[in-house]
Amino acid sequence: MYQAFKKNEAKARTVSFGPFKANITEIQRNFLSKYKKLLDAKKNILEEDGTDPVIKGTDISAYRVAALVQGQTIKEIKADYPTLTEEQIESAIAYTEAYPKPGRPYPVRSFRRAAGALAEMGIFDAIETGAESAKE
Repeated sequence: MYQAFKKNEAKARTVSFGPFKANITEIQRNFLSKYKKLLDAKKNILEEDGTDPVIKGTDISAYRVAALVQGQTIKEIKADYPTLTEEQIESAIAYTEAYPKPGRPYPVRSFRRAAGALAEMGIFDAIETGAESAKE
């Protein structure tokens, strides 16, 4: 593929090699769109050496917020983190797509949502305290 690009003129709109044909204009447009989105996202993210990047003005990890999108809606995330704007959440998502978190990922639901789901299942109803057991 590299050789095919190298052989073409700088102004070529497509590159072909074998049965493969690539529309360079579309690839470039897609790349520039994603690059602009990343630059905009980085304006809302604070990066410091040795720590997870956080959303500016907060101590909330961009990775934590982006992980929640896999298991929650933007509306639910805003309810769990009321100080965040939709733009900040989208910035965290764009940032983490470009810079994936190394190591173990964050959970896809907030503690509040996970504990609420357990309560709805009645998990906490089955737990007897020592005082209640003594009454019986």
